[in-house]
Amino acid sequence: MMRTRLFTMSRFLDYCRKDLVENWRTNALRLVVMYGALAVIFIWIGYLEYHWDARNATFFLERLQMSDSQYKDPVWVAQFGVGCFLIFVMGALSASFVMEFMKDKRRRISALMLPATTFEKYFSRWIIYTLLFLLAYVVAFVLADLTRVFIYSLAYPDFTQVIQTFPYGRLSDEKMFAPFFSTGRWILFSFSFYFAVQSVYVLGSALWPKNAFVKTSAALIVVISIFVGVLFSLVNSLDFGPYGPKMDNDTVMALFTCLQFAFAVFCWVTAYYRLKESEIINRW
Repeated sequence: MMRTRLFTMSRFLDYCRKDLVENWRTNALRLVVMYGALAVIFIWIGYLEYHWDARNATFFLERLQMSDSQYKDPVWVAQFGVGCFLIFVMGALSASFVMEFMKDKRRRISALMLPATTFEKYFSRWIIYTLLFLLAYVVAFVLADLTRVFIYSLAYPDFTQVIQTFPYGRLSDEKMFAPFFSTGRWILFSFSFYFAVQSVYVLGSALWPKNAFVKTSAALIVVISIFVGVLFSLVNSLDFGPYGPKMDNDTVMALFTCLQFAFAVFCWVTAYYRLKESEIINRW
């Protein structure tokens, strides 16, 4: 008989193992699709950069003379920007799969009747589609980057010293990339923003198990539009004068970081209680 405690490590690990084994084909396919999308984008960026620059050999020769600490491969900055954008898009898509097992009656019966607590089921899915997704994205990014380097090293064998893998160890170099990883407060702000966006789609998957990504995106656009409109109206109608609140940039960033983490926790908790109240017959 299942113990009624909220969380038991052995039972939780058994459920995680079951979830991973039963869905390994689907998860592997999603990893391949993610790698394929990144590889196609990186190869296309490389074509746009290398194809035109290869006509001007002086461009490559100048980069060959640069020291190792300087910017060499012209693709790096574009890769960084695309990677930051796609981690939000793919992270939101991954979060919309958290409650995927509740989208039809047969799967709801199977999920709700398993000998594990609702918290263990939710926490297992949360780890797989939130934390393990980040690891899967890093793997896909690295493989796509290696694919780009391999293809263009064959296409331009005389410039292999310029066509290099992404400099993962130099993300904190403000001369190469935006200062998102140069200080601890920027790292926390970036992660808090990612988790805030991702948590909205976790909640959306609990509210709309079917087509969660599309429905959550539509609802998010409406809510953001209303919020921006109300906020803009309030700012224009209120005049604090010379005695209005004044905060430096670090304080504002710390405040927004805390608010975003708090918002993410709120959405995750709300999604858990929505799952806890789920029934075999979906009445929503």
